[in-house]
Amino acid sequence: MKLLDEREARCRRPIWRAPLPRRPHWQRIVVLLAGPAFNILFAVLVLWGMLWASGTTEVKPVVGR
Repeated sequence: MKLLDEREARCRRPIWRAPLPRRPHWQRIVVLLAGPAFNILFAVLVLWGMLWASGTTEVKPVVGR
């Protein structure tokens, strides 16, 4: 299996600068870590939105019922 634009023959027009396997290590690490970082951020935002929509953050005690 080959990644997009990882052909053995040269293209006349490159799609973008360089395919991911040929980029520097630090760029590959950034791309690798960006996915999980976005997933964590998205989960926090979804949970915050659910908490904001429900409107309650704690259970109020009721005495005498």
